Amino acid sequence: NSNKNDDKNKKKSNDKDESEEERDNETISGVDKFNFVLQSQEDFEVFMSHLQREFSMENALALIEMCQMEDLIIKEMMDASDERIQFSKKYNFQFYKDIPKSSLVWDETCDIWDKMDALYRKYVMIGSSFELNLSHKTRTQWQEFVHDIEARNPGINLKRALDLIERVLTGIRGLLFDSFSRFDGTVAFNVDNYTGLQRQMSTSQADEHEVKQHQLRQRQLQLQLQLQSQTQVLPHVPSPHSRHHKHNKSSEKELTKKLKRLEREQKELERNKDLKQQSKFNKSPSLGTD
Repeated sequence: NSNKNDDKNKKKSNDKDESEEERDNETISGVDKFNFVLQSQEDFEVFMSHLQREFSMENALALIEMCQMEDLIIKEMMDASDERIQFSKKYNFQFYKDIPKSSLVWDETCDIWDKMDALYRKYVMIGSSFELNLSHKTRTQWQEFVHDIEARNPGINLKRALDLIERVLTGIRGLLFDSFSRFDGTVAFNVDNYTGLQRQMSTSQADEHEVKQHQLRQRQLQLQLQLQSQTQVLPHVPSPHSRHHKHNKSSEKELTKKLKRLEREQKELERNKDLKQQSKFNKSPSLGTD
Protein backbone atom coordinates (compact mmCIF):
# COMPACT_ATOMS: atom_id res chain seq x y z
CA ASN A 1 0.00 0.00 0.00
CA SER A 2 2.83 2.34 0.87
CA ASN A 3 4.45 1.73 -2.53
CA LYS A 4 1.13 2.31 -4.34
CA ASN A 5 0.65 5.64 -2.54
CA ASP A 6 4.20 6.67 -3.40
CA ASP A 7 3.59 5.81 -7.08
CA LYS A 8 0.35 7.84 -7.10
CA ASN A 9 2.03 10.87 -5.50
CA LYS A 10 4.92 10.60 -7.93
CA LYS A 11 2.50 10.44 -10.90
CA LYS A 12 0.61 13.51 -9.61
CA SER A 13 3.88 15.36 -9.19
CA ASN A 14 4.97 14.47 -12.73
CA ASP A 15 1.60 15.52 -14.16
CA LYS A 16 1.87 18.84 -12.31
CA ASP A 17 5.40 19.44 -13.61
CA GLU A 18 4.30 18.66 -17.18
CA SER A 19 1.29 20.99 -17.01
CA GLU A 20 3.42 23.80 -15.54
CA GLU A 21 6.00 23.23 -18.28
CA GLU A 22 3.26 23.44 -20.92
CA ARG A 23 2.03 26.73 -19.45
CA ASP A 24 5.59 28.06 -19.41
CA ASN A 25 6.02 27.11 -23.06
CA GLU A 26 2.75 28.81 -23.97
CA THR A 27 3.84 31.94 -22.10
CA ILE A 28 7.23 31.98 -23.80
CA SER A 29 5.54 31.52 -27.18
CA GLY A 30 3.21 34.45 -26.44
CA VAL A 31 6.14 36.63 -25.37
CA ASP A 32 8.02 35.78 -28.56
CA LYS A 33 5.02 36.71 -30.70
CA PHE A 34 4.61 39.97 -28.83
CA ASN A 35 8.29 40.85 -29.31
CA PHE A 36 8.06 40.04 -33.01
CA VAL A 37 5.12 42.42 -33.34
CA LEU A 38 7.11 45.22 -31.66
CA GLN A 39 9.78 44.76 -34.32
CA SER A 40 7.33 44.88 -37.24
CA GLN A 41 6.02 48.33 -38.06
CA GLU A 42 3.03 46.94 -39.94
CA ASP A 43 1.93 44.55 -37.20
CA PHE A 44 2.58 47.04 -34.41
CA GLU A 45 0.34 49.60 -36.09
CA VAL A 46 -2.45 47.02 -36.40
CA PHE A 47 -1.97 46.14 -32.72
CA MET A 48 -2.23 49.84 -31.83
CA SER A 49 -5.56 49.99 -33.67
CA HIS A 50 -6.70 46.99 -31.62
CA LEU A 51 -5.70 48.78 -28.38
CA GLN A 52 -7.59 51.86 -29.51
CA ARG A 53 -10.74 49.76 -29.86
CA GLU A 54 -10.15 48.39 -26.34
CA PHE A 55 -9.61 51.95 -25.02
CA SER A 56 -6.17 51.02 -23.71
CA MET A 57 -3.80 52.71 -26.14
CA GLU A 58 -2.11 54.48 -23.20
CA ASN A 59 -0.40 51.17 -22.33
CA ALA A 60 1.45 51.01 -25.66
CA LEU A 61 2.24 54.74 -25.65
CA ALA A 62 3.65 54.39 -22.12
CA LEU A 63 5.69 51.37 -23.24
CA ILE A 64 7.27 53.44 -26.01
CA GLU A 65 8.08 56.45 -23.83
CA MET A 66 9.18 54.47 -20.76
CA CYS A 67 11.52 52.32 -22.88
CA GLN A 68 13.02 55.42 -24.50
CA MET A 69 13.41 57.00 -21.06
CA GLU A 70 15.08 53.80 -19.87
CA ASP A 71 17.56 54.06 -22.77
CA LEU A 72 18.29 57.68 -21.88
CA ILE A 73 18.88 56.91 -18.19
CA ILE A 74 21.19 53.99 -18.98
CA LYS A 75 23.15 56.21 -21.37
CA GLU A 76 23.49 58.85 -18.61
CA MET A 77 24.64 56.19 -16.14
CA MET A 78 27.25 54.86 -18.56
CA ASP A 79 28.50 58.38 -19.33
CA ALA A 80 28.77 59.16 -15.61
CA SER A 81 30.68 55.95 -14.85
CA ASP A 82 34.48 55.96 -14.85
CA GLU A 83 34.54 52.28 -15.69
CA ARG A 84 33.13 50.49 -18.71
CA ILE A 85 30.06 49.09 -16.93
CA GLN A 86 27.25 47.50 -18.89
CA PHE A 87 23.81 48.17 -17.45
CA SER A 88 21.30 45.46 -18.30
CA LYS A 89 17.58 45.97 -18.78
CA LYS A 90 14.95 43.98 -16.93
CA TYR A 91 12.91 43.68 -20.14
CA ASN A 92 14.71 44.02 -23.43
CA PHE A 93 11.87 45.35 -25.59
CA GLN A 94 13.05 45.91 -29.15
CA PHE A 95 10.98 48.18 -31.38
CA TYR A 96 11.08 48.55 -35.14
CA LYS A 97 13.69 50.93 -36.50
CA ASP A 98 11.50 53.96 -37.26
CA ILE A 99 9.41 54.01 -34.08
CA PRO A 100 8.48 57.67 -33.38
CA LYS A 101 10.70 59.45 -30.87
CA SER A 102 9.09 60.92 -27.78
CA SER A 103 9.50 64.69 -27.82
CA LEU A 104 9.16 64.62 -24.03
CA VAL A 105 12.01 62.15 -23.48
CA TRP A 106 14.39 63.56 -26.07
CA ASP A 107 13.85 67.26 -25.33
CA GLU A 108 17.38 68.59 -24.81
CA THR A 109 16.12 71.70 -22.96
CA CYS A 110 15.01 69.61 -19.95
CA ASP A 111 17.02 67.51 -17.51
CA ILE A 112 16.34 63.93 -16.43
CA TRP A 113 14.44 64.98 -13.31
CA ASP A 114 12.04 67.25 -15.21
CA LYS A 115 11.33 64.37 -17.59
CA MET A 116 10.69 61.92 -14.74
CA ASP A 117 8.28 64.42 -13.22
CA ALA A 118 6.49 64.84 -16.55
CA LEU A 119 6.14 61.07 -17.00
CA TYR A 120 4.70 60.83 -13.49
CA ARG A 121 2.10 63.51 -14.19
CA LYS A 122 1.28 61.91 -17.53
CA TYR A 123 0.98 58.20 -16.68
CA VAL A 124 1.35 57.49 -12.95
CA MET A 125 -0.41 60.24 -10.98
CA ILE A 126 -4.00 59.45 -10.02
CA GLY A 127 -6.35 61.38 -12.26
CA SER A 128 -3.75 62.00 -14.97
CA SER A 129 -4.94 62.11 -18.58
CA PHE A 130 -3.29 58.78 -19.47
CA GLU A 131 -3.37 57.13 -16.06
CA LEU A 132 -2.07 53.56 -16.11
CA ASN A 133 -3.44 50.68 -14.05
CA LEU A 134 -0.50 50.39 -11.63
CA SER A 135 -0.09 49.07 -8.10
CA HIS A 136 -0.44 51.35 -5.09
CA LYS A 137 3.20 50.66 -4.19
CA THR A 138 4.43 51.79 -7.61
CA ARG A 139 2.40 55.03 -7.48
CA THR A 140 3.62 55.77 -3.95
CA GLN A 141 7.28 55.25 -4.88
CA TRP A 142 6.91 57.56 -7.88
CA GLN A 143 5.13 60.16 -5.76
CA GLU A 144 7.93 60.10 -3.18
CA PHE A 145 10.53 60.39 -5.93
CA VAL A 146 8.80 63.41 -7.48
CA HIS A 147 8.54 65.01 -4.03
CA ASP A 148 12.31 64.53 -3.61
CA ILE A 149 12.87 66.10 -7.03
CA GLU A 150 10.85 69.18 -6.12
CA ALA A 151 12.63 69.46 -2.77
CA ARG A 152 16.01 68.83 -4.45
CA ASN A 153 16.73 66.11 -1.89
CA PRO A 154 20.00 64.16 -2.22
CA GLY A 155 18.03 60.91 -2.51
CA ILE A 156 17.38 61.39 -6.22
CA ASN A 157 19.74 59.40 -8.43
CA LEU A 158 19.71 57.62 -11.78
CA LYS A 159 19.56 54.11 -10.29
CA ARG A 160 16.39 55.00 -8.40
CA ALA A 161 14.90 56.54 -11.54
CA LEU A 162 15.71 53.39 -13.53
CA ASP A 163 14.06 51.18 -10.89
CA LEU A 164 10.89 53.27 -11.10
CA ILE A 165 10.79 53.00 -14.89
CA GLU A 166 11.16 49.23 -14.64
CA ARG A 167 8.31 49.03 -12.11
CA VAL A 168 6.01 50.73 -14.61
CA LEU A 169 7.20 48.44 -17.41
CA THR A 170 6.42 45.44 -15.19
CA GLY A 171 2.90 46.73 -14.62
CA ILE A 172 1.99 47.52 -18.22
CA ARG A 173 3.75 44.42 -19.58
CA GLY A 174 1.06 42.19 -18.09
CA LEU A 175 -1.73 44.47 -19.35
CA LEU A 176 -0.29 44.49 -22.86
CA PHE A 177 0.08 40.71 -22.86
CA ASP A 178 -3.61 40.40 -21.92
CA SER A 179 -4.57 42.67 -24.83
CA PHE A 180 -2.19 40.84 -27.13
CA SER A 181 -3.72 37.46 -26.27
CA ARG A 182 -7.06 38.80 -27.52
CA PHE A 183 -5.43 40.42 -30.56
CA ASP A 184 -3.64 37.13 -31.29
CA GLY A 185 -6.90 35.47 -32.23
CA THR A 186 -8.25 38.22 -34.48
CA VAL A 187 -8.44 38.14 -38.26
CA ALA A 188 -6.30 41.30 -38.37
CA PHE A 189 -3.33 39.38 -37.01
CA ASN A 190 -2.73 36.01 -38.64
CA VAL A 191 -0.58 34.14 -36.11
CA ASP A 192 -0.07 31.22 -38.49
CA ASN A 193 1.41 33.21 -41.34
CA TYR A 194 3.10 36.21 -39.65
CA THR A 195 2.71 38.05 -42.94
CA GLY A 196 3.72 41.39 -41.48
CA LEU A 197 6.68 39.91 -39.62
CA GLN A 198 8.16 38.22 -42.66
CA ARG A 199 8.23 41.19 -44.99
CA GLN A 200 8.51 44.93 -45.09
CA MET A 201 5.55 46.67 -46.60
CA SER A 202 6.04 48.22 -50.01
CA THR A 203 3.84 49.56 -52.77
CA SER A 204 4.80 46.64 -54.96
CA GLN A 205 3.62 44.09 -52.39
CA ALA A 206 0.48 45.79 -51.07
CA ASP A 207 -2.59 47.27 -52.63
CA GLU A 208 -3.46 50.95 -52.44
CA HIS A 209 -5.76 50.46 -49.46
CA GLU A 210 -3.06 48.75 -47.34
CA VAL A 211 -0.46 51.39 -48.14
CA LYS A 212 -2.82 54.23 -47.26
CA GLN A 213 -3.89 52.50 -44.03
CA HIS A 214 -0.25 51.94 -43.11
CA GLN A 215 0.61 55.62 -43.66
CA LEU A 216 -2.38 56.81 -41.62
CA ARG A 217 -1.55 54.57 -38.66
CA GLN A 218 2.07 55.71 -38.54
CA ARG A 219 1.07 59.36 -38.74
CA GLN A 220 -1.55 58.83 -36.04
CA LEU A 221 1.02 57.30 -33.68
CA GLN A 222 3.42 60.20 -34.26
CA LEU A 223 0.68 62.74 -33.54
CA GLN A 224 -0.45 60.87 -30.41
CA LEU A 225 3.03 61.02 -28.91
CA GLN A 226 3.51 64.62 -30.00
CA LEU A 227 0.15 65.74 -28.61
CA GLN A 228 0.59 64.01 -25.27
CA SER A 229 4.06 65.45 -24.79
CA GLN A 230 2.77 68.88 -25.81
CA THR A 231 0.15 68.87 -23.07
CA GLN A 232 2.53 68.04 -20.24
CA VAL A 233 3.38 71.00 -18.01
CA LEU A 234 6.64 70.46 -16.23
CA PRO A 235 6.94 71.60 -12.60
CA HIS A 236 8.64 74.83 -11.68
CA VAL A 237 11.64 73.29 -9.97
CA PRO A 238 13.96 75.97 -8.55
CA SER A 239 17.00 74.93 -10.56
CA PRO A 240 19.12 77.29 -12.66
CA HIS A 241 20.00 74.39 -14.97
CA SER A 242 16.52 73.45 -16.20
CA ARG A 243 14.18 75.12 -18.66
CA HIS A 244 10.54 74.12 -18.86
CA HIS A 245 7.86 73.24 -21.37
CA LYS A 246 5.08 75.73 -21.68
CA HIS A 247 1.55 74.67 -22.36
CA ASN A 248 0.82 75.71 -25.89
CA LYS A 249 -2.95 75.80 -26.39
CA SER A 250 -2.81 76.66 -30.08
CA SER A 251 -0.40 73.81 -30.85
CA GLU A 252 -2.54 71.37 -28.86
CA LYS A 253 -5.68 72.38 -30.77
CA GLU A 254 -3.88 72.04 -34.08
CA LEU A 255 -2.62 68.54 -33.23
CA THR A 256 -6.08 67.50 -32.04
CA LYS A 257 -7.58 68.70 -35.34
CA LYS A 258 -4.99 66.66 -37.27
CA LEU A 259 -5.80 63.54 -35.25
CA LYS A 260 -9.54 63.96 -35.86
CA ARG A 261 -8.87 64.47 -39.55
CA LEU A 262 -6.84 61.27 -39.65
CA GLU A 263 -9.64 59.38 -37.91
CA ARG A 264 -12.11 60.63 -40.52
CA GLU A 265 -9.75 59.54 -43.30
CA GLN A 266 -9.46 56.08 -41.77
CA LYS A 267 -13.24 55.68 -41.54
CA GLU A 268 -13.64 56.87 -45.14
CA LEU A 269 -10.95 54.41 -46.23
CA GLU A 270 -12.76 51.55 -44.50
CA ARG A 271 -16.08 52.57 -46.10
CA ASN A 272 -14.50 52.64 -49.57
CA LYS A 273 -12.99 49.21 -48.98
CA ASP A 274 -16.37 47.79 -47.92
CA LEU A 275 -18.07 49.32 -50.95
CA LYS A 276 -15.39 47.91 -53.23
CA GLN A 277 -15.82 44.42 -51.76
CA GLN A 278 -19.61 44.69 -52.01
CA SER A 279 -19.31 45.73 -55.65
CA LYS A 280 -17.17 42.69 -56.43
CA PHE A 281 -19.68 40.46 -54.67
CA ASN A 282 -22.60 41.90 -56.64
CA LYS A 283 -20.76 41.40 -59.93
CA SER A 284 -19.90 37.76 -59.18
CA PRO A 285 -21.81 35.20 -61.30
CA SER A 286 -24.92 33.64 -59.79
CA LEU A 287 -24.56 30.14 -58.36
CA GLY A 288 -28.19 29.24 -59.25
CA THR A 289 -29.20 27.13 -62.23
CA ASP A 290 -31.37 28.27 -65.11
